[in-house]
Amino acid sequence: MNSKEKFNEKLSQIALGLIFYTILVILWGAWVRISHSGDGCGDTWPLCQGQIIPQAAMKKTWVEYSHRFTSGLYGIIVVILYFWIKKRKDIRSSIPKWSFWVLIFMITEALLGAKLVIFRLVNLNDSVWRLIVMSLHQLNSFLLVAFSVRLYCASKEDSFLALFDNESREIKKVSEVLSIKKLFGSPVPLFLILILAMTGAWAALSTTLFPSVSLFKGLMEDFANDSHYLLKIRITHPVLGILFGSLMALLFYKKSLDYEESQSRGPLIKLLQRLSLITSLAITSGVVIGILTLVTLSPLPLKMIHLAIAHILWCFFIAYYHFSSFAKSLDK
Repeated sequence: MNSKEKFNEKLSQIALGLIFYTILVILWGAWVRISHSGDGCGDTWPLCQGQIIPQAAMKKTWVEYSHRFTSGLYGIIVVILYFWIKKRKDIRSSIPKWSFWVLIFMITEALLGAKLVIFRLVNLNDSVWRLIVMSLHQLNSFLLVAFSVRLYCASKEDSFLALFDNESREIKKVSEVLSIKKLFGSPVPLFLILILAMTGAWAALSTTLFPSVSLFKGLMEDFANDSHYLLKIRITHPVLGILFGSLMALLFYKKSLDYEESQSRGPLIKLLQRLSLITSLAITSGVVIGILTLVTLSPLPLKMIHLAIAHILWCFFIAYYHFSSFAKSLDK
């Protein structure tokens, strides 16, 4: 194994760990909102109660402080990773590009989090401004995860290129299979998932501020003329989730069958077949857990599981999108 191969192997391990850590920080951020701990450090940022280490013994202070600490550690890791990658001159150009975007969205993630705190868009605040910032925060979180996944996938590209050095026919077959459904090579599903994620932020905020005592009463509040605006818009997430999620799960399952029935059974086709099948199963799980969360009035464990599955299926979706685009580039 030469120096470049060792670097790619080490980078893939670090990037994979970064993906898991990113999702953990996001989940803890959700717990900060659910537990109404967003004002646990007051309106000072990045300090907590004006101190590096808070002296207060309040539970919500430590919940918020631990989120800031893990987020700060995450930022340090991303900065070190970026400059470590930047020093290398013998790697694929896509690797520095994706590490740059991870760095950028890490910074915007921190700034959006700071905005929530400094402008007191936390706890019981039900303003439109909080909804806007939370939606952007959710969107940024998904994009941060997406670029982390693409960084991981980029570290694996050279290993596939080595397999395809003398297999031009294999590459052609991959391209033919990918062309069966052009939808999967377009960014349209990506945009739809991001829209769905933003509506998820609406639903999460509404259930945190206005928990329902029964499913029927909750539905009545959604359509009542005098209801709070958050109650009126929260239904968009389950409706879009069920419709779009069911469609995408079916299409990805069909796509996995297309790969399985193809004449080519090379390593890239096998990877894409597995990714499409896993994505289909993950989307199905997300829809099922989402429905259970709705009918059981959003208990805490299901809320956290639903958010975790959303990010996991997003990871597999991005990985599929990355390697399908990579396969098409091999045929040019």
